[in-house]
Amino acid sequence: GPVAANERLWDIATKVLPDPSIGKEHMMKALLKANPLAFAKANNLDSLKVGSTLRVPTLREIVDYTGSAAARQLLEQRQAGETMPKEKAAATSTAN
Repeated sequence: GPVAANERLWDIATKVLPDPSIGKEHMMKALLKANPLAFAKANNLDSLKVGSTLRVPTLREIVDYTGSAAARQLLEQRQAGETMPKEKAAATSTAN
């Protein structure tokens, strides 16, 4: 929902982080880049507007916006899993 008066970008980034290996700082930067109109000042993480609705960036966008090595590794793993034959993917998922 919309950003509440008492919400901070750090807290929002923590809630929507797709994986704990991605730093909160990277997630905050990705949120800023994905939602420039939700901030009163350009490129200022501390200027989040109350009432704004944020779009959570995709893993690809997190990589593109921040250069996060952890996000890049996760993206590569997910893409490798998508191209894996279905039989092997099923065996891998049941083995874990």
